[in-house]
Amino acid sequence: MKMGFFGGSIESGEEAKETAERELFEEIGYKPKILYGLSVDKIPELAIISYSFFCPLRVAIDELIQTH
Repeated sequence: MKMGFFGGSIESGEEAKETAERELFEEIGYKPKILYGLSVDKIPELAIISYSFFCPLRVAIDELIQTH
């Protein structure tokens, strides 16, 4: 099973990778051991920079808790 694309905003003083780790924990209660950067996409007309990350899931799917 594959899951993906949780989102959130970078908080003041936070790096993109820290945001991804925090969002994973907030959304599904998962703390990855390693997180790989996939891409950085800029959408100038919307003033958005989108960061994408990947991590292996090292727990059973039923151990995750969707909080939102």
